[in-house]
Amino acid sequence: MNTLRAKKPLYPLLCILSSLVVFIFGMLIAKTKFLLIFLIALMVVYIIFSYGEVTFKLLCIFIPLSIVPATLSIPVGGVENSIQIYFRFICFIMAAIPSMGLPPINLVRNLNELKVSRVLSIAILITIRFIPILALEIKQTWNAMKSRGVKVSIFNPQVMYRALLLPIIIRIISISDLLSLSLETRAFVIDDKEATKYKVVKFTIRDAIYTIILMFLVCIIGYLFLRGD
Repeated sequence: MNTLRAKKPLYPLLCILSSLVVFIFGMLIAKTKFLLIFLIALMVVYIIFSYGEVTFKLLCIFIPLSIVPATLSIPVGGVENSIQIYFRFICFIMAAIPSMGLPPINLVRNLNELKVSRVLSIAILITIRFIPILALEIKQTWNAMKSRGVKVSIFNPQVMYRALLLPIIIRIISISDLLSLSLETRAFVIDDKEATKYKVVKFTIRDAIYTIILMFLVCIIGYLFLRGD
């Protein structure tokens, strides 16, 4: 996940709002030629605002992967519907790029600046951090069972439970205990009004320019879409 972080991320809440706007607008124009134009223009905007590397990495992964659901939909909806589904998947990935490139700690700092409950902010941070840890634990447990000659398969529920699910559950409990201990040793307090801030995340001119460009792009494409050009 760290390889997908942008070098100069935008304002955290702006990243989330941008993802929502791009996804919703993309779904509205998904059945028209304007979606492709919108995605290409959006890619240029991402490159300008230092999200080019993140965009390249994600598209290299999901451009070929999106072919699978698109191909499976051909017998049901035909080729035209398959193409629309393909570009919907690409639109979803493009919408997620600002949020994927956002360091989780920046979002927590932003929420703290807005006086959001520290319970919520720390819960968001832990959840985001826990996803790659959980994936790594599953991979390590799976490899450990294979090295012991245990064939873990979804078609064998008993082995799946005892060799994979049970060790992962125990490991998750152990991680949660360590996490609680870590918070205690760092003197974490929920209602600490005197807590200082290591770094303040501010809304900059760069963020304002990105917002204006994105809104301008949405308005132009939306106008052409409504006109039916």
